[in-house]
Amino acid sequence: MNHSARLTIGAGTDAVRGRYAPFLQAQLKAAGVESSIVALQYAALEELGAALSAGAFDAAAYPMECLPAVLPEGLTITAVSAREHAGIWLLVRPDAFTPGEDFSLKKGATVAGNGPLLKAQLLDYRKDITFQEAAGSMQDSIAALRRGECDAAMLSAAGIHRHSIDLPDLEVVPINPKELMPAPGQGVLAYLTRRDDVPVRLILKKIHHPEVSAVTNIERGVLRLLGSDAGERLGVYCERDAAHNYHVWAAFVTASGVLKKARLSSSTTHQLAERVAGALG
Repeated sequence: MNHSARLTIGAGTDAVRGRYAPFLQAQLKAAGVESSIVALQYAALEELGAALSAGAFDAAAYPMECLPAVLPEGLTITAVSAREHAGIWLLVRPDAFTPGEDFSLKKGATVAGNGPLLKAQLLDYRKDITFQEAAGSMQDSIAALRRGECDAAMLSAAGIHRHSIDLPDLEVVPINPKELMPAPGQGVLAYLTRRDDVPVRLILKKIHHPEVSAVTNIERGVLRLLGSDAGERLGVYCERDAAHNYHVWAAFVTASGVLKKARLSSSTTHQLAERVAGALG
């Protein structure tokens, strides 16, 4: 291992062509580290983990919200990026945009989104809404919205930002992550390495954001406690205030389809994830 790091964008070649390749390299260069980017032809964590374990590259950058509760054997999150755009954006066609209504959305609108959590949280606020499952990729969802197949679409702000998607023809309604809770770790890029690769881990610590790690550890702790099958049904967001107190907002759809919510605060992280999981389970 030399003193440069080769970072892999885990989301595949589209993310490499986007803003994150130069962003990652600029961060490392500012820390005195040269780097190169390897474009993956796959995005599945299992394949990425196997290639990383085999030494195909030194580290992998992967959206934290896409990580499972338990990582593949031998891999670890060595560093995390700054957090940006932790919440959900509601993209609305101009003819359905209605300021004054919740989420600025007309009555009886049809909203496309993915998963039981988004559906349950949205209908908890707006029972007049018709929710439909979005098909395909983020770009497919936006294309369907522009064709008029729905009035609005719910997408992660982080995903839109990572792919540098322009939305001049749509109204963008940012939703506070304390109102509609996002996936654990949303808006954060995790840097994965082999657990025993100490030289690479020391390099990546130069761009690590410990304050982000502190709150996302709680979010991912709740995910681990609720189990590997809870991913699509769990939303959790944690932040730390100026007095160093932790605040957690969480939502969970039970196996029977019931939406449960919790908000807890603590001056320390001790047993905080356990308390949140207990309130939701």
